[in-house]
Amino acid sequence: MMKRWLVTLLVLMLCMTILLSGCKTETEVEDSEKTATKTEEKKDDAKQETTPEPEEVNDPYMKFDPPITLTTGIKVLNSEAAWWNEEGPAGDNLLMRWSEDVIGIKWEASFVTATDDELRTQYNLAMASNDLPDLVNKATPDMIAKMAKGGQIIALDGLLEEWTSPLVKDILGQWQTAMNGTYYAPFMSDGMIYSYPEAPGGVSPNYPQYRVDILEKLGKELPSTITELEDVFMAYKAMYPNGVGMVMDQSLQNGFYLVTNSYNAYPDMWIEKDGALVYGSVQAEMKDALVKLSEWYAAGYLDPDFYLKDTNKTGEDVSGNNALMYDVRWYHV
Repeated sequence: MMKRWLVTLLVLMLCMTILLSGCKTETEVEDSEKTATKTEEKKDDAKQETTPEPEEVNDPYMKFDPPITLTTGIKVLNSEAAWWNEEGPAGDNLLMRWSEDVIGIKWEASFVTATDDELRTQYNLAMASNDLPDLVNKATPDMIAKMAKGGQIIALDGLLEEWTSPLVKDILGQWQTAMNGTYYAPFMSDGMIYSYPEAPGGVSPNYPQYRVDILEKLGKELPSTITELEDVFMAYKAMYPNGVGMVMDQSLQNGFYLVTNSYNAYPDMWIEKDGALVYGSVQAEMKDALVKLSEWYAAGYLDPDFYLKDTNKTGEDVSGNNALMYDVRWYHV
C-alpha cells in the first residue's frame, strides 16, 4: 500500500510540474528554454571532456562469428588417419568439433603424417616453397629460426600478452620461472619469441577413458578404486575373452602410472618421504604395484604383447573396439 501511494504521489508531482511549466509567460518560457539549452550544452561539453573512450579489451574466449578457417600440419596415429582422408570427414573428432562450435575456428590439415619427423619434413618442403600453413607445430629451433629470418612467421610476444587466457599465461609463467627465464630461449630470434616448447605434463594429466556402453552391459559403475577396477576387468574378461581390459604400450605411459600412483608409488621421480629425498622407483610401495600389475597380466586383463607395441599399435585396439579402458590425456579421445 505504501509503495502504491508513493508512486501516486510521484505521478502527481510530475503532473504539477508539467502544469506549472505550462502557466509561465512567453518571456519566461523563452528565458527558460535558453537557460535549458545552455545547461544542456555545458553538460554535453562536460561529457566530452570527462567521458573517456571505452578501452578495447581482447577476449581470449571470444567466438569468431562467422567461423574462420586455419590450416596446420597434423600428426595422427596410423589408426586415426582415416579421419583426415579426403574420403572421410576431415577433422571429425571431439577436439575439432569443439573448436568450431565453441570458439569458431575450423581447422584444416595441410598435410597429415604418422610421425613427428615426417611432419617436420613436410614443413621444410612448405618452407622451401613459401607455402607454410597458418600454424606450425613440432618444428625444431633451427626450423623456427629459418622461418623467422625469412619473414615467414610472425613474433608472438604481443599476441601471447593480449590473447592468451589467464590459465595459459599462468602455465607459461610457471615454466618461465622454473627455467630461470630461459623457457622461450630456443625459439627466440633477435630478441623476439616466435614459438615455445611443449610443456611436458602441465595441466594435461592422463585420465582413464572407459567404454561406458560396455560398463552398462556389465552392469558396472565407473570404478574409483583399484579393487573396483579389478572387479570390472574380471567381468569384462568373462564377457569378452579376447578383449583388452587396460590398454598399455611399451612406453608404460598408459595405465602403468595409474596403478603405481594408486599405491602411492611414483616411479622415475624424486619424492619426499619421512623427511628425506628418495627415488620413487625403488620404494617399497613399488613392489605392491608391480605385484598387482603382474596379477593382471597373468589374468589376461592386459595385452600379452603390450611390451612389443608402440602407441600406434595400441591405438588399433582402441579404434578397433577391442578395449575397455585407455588411460590417456584428454585429447586422445
